[in-house]
Amino acid sequence: MKIITRKEAKKQSLSKYFTGNPCKYGHVCEKYTNPTERAGRCIECTLKINKKWRKNNPEKKRKSNKIWEEKNREKFKEVQRKGQNKYRKSMAGQLRELCDHTSARFAIGKISKKKFDILGYTPKEFSAHLLKDTKFKSVKEAKDKGHSIDHIVPISYIAKHIKDKILAFKIAMDLDNLRFIPAKENLKKFNKVNLPIVKETIKLLWGKYSIKEKGGNFAA
Repeated sequence: MKIITRKEAKKQSLSKYFTGNPCKYGHVCEKYTNPTERAGRCIECTLKINKKWRKNNPEKKRKSNKIWEEKNREKFKEVQRKGQNKYRKSMAGQLRELCDHTSARFAIGKISKKKFDILGYTPKEFSAHLLKDTKFKSVKEAKDKGHSIDHIVPISYIAKHIKDKILAFKIAMDLDNLRFIPAKENLKKFNKVNLPIVKETIKLLWGKYSIKEKGGNFAA
């Protein structure tokens, strides 16, 4: 980051400047330039102060947001669009998308936070699991390069054998049942259950969740 004084930043009409020196609270980051109530205050301090104010004044914050939205409708829509696009590209957004797709197959609607929590893993762990045996750096990159997330044991098979929809969803979304494979390969695999990897995964998941078929045999 380029070193610049506040005086020079004001001359260049810059909203922020960076001296390289820490503020009185030890933050080494940009500071605000313009002569407002936050002028000379660093970004980190401002974020903390604003966060504390929002927490202590929720009603004022809601009213303030509403007023701003009404005065800046187009900008607000653009901010929403950017936020939604950013979320979709994030690890959490990619996991949410898969959750919604999978839950729809079990006819249980979109996943609430409570249902989201039953997965037992975080978006970061989800991403790390899918990418561990690939050359990709993110879930989005893998999708952009023609890969898709495969439910090793097909959702149709799980739905047929597990009547508890929430449990069925949890099994389908278990990390041991998810992997990245080329999209063409995924289409070719479709709902096949006679593949070795599918048989092995059925045995693994059925044992993990203590599920048995009639006669005590694992499905294959």
